[in-house]
Amino acid sequence: MKMRNKIIEIKDVRDQDWYWVSTRVLNEYASKVGVIGFALYLAYLVYAKDSFLPSEEKVAEKLGISMRTLKKYKRILEEYGLIKVEREEEKEIIYIIL
Repeated sequence: MKMRNKIIEIKDVRDQDWYWVSTRVLNEYASKVGVIGFALYLAYLVYAKDSFLPSEEKVAEKLGISMRTLKKYKRILEEYGLIKVEREEEKEIIYIIL
């Protein structure tokens, strides 16, 4: 049986307001951190690109999750080394996407 090579062309018609996610994160971590953890990771990537992170309440609202759920999955992302959270001052929180 002869296999034919097909040429596939992919066109991105979005407004180019997007970013890349390492396939390693999807392949190695998505199943470990779950759908919510992966969505939270993606949200952090989006906000990191803009150098602005809204309040945790706003992030939870954008994802349609509770604050309790956000905090749970933020810990999970930290445990797997996908993010690092540092506190410089009482009110300032720095998220480092690893």
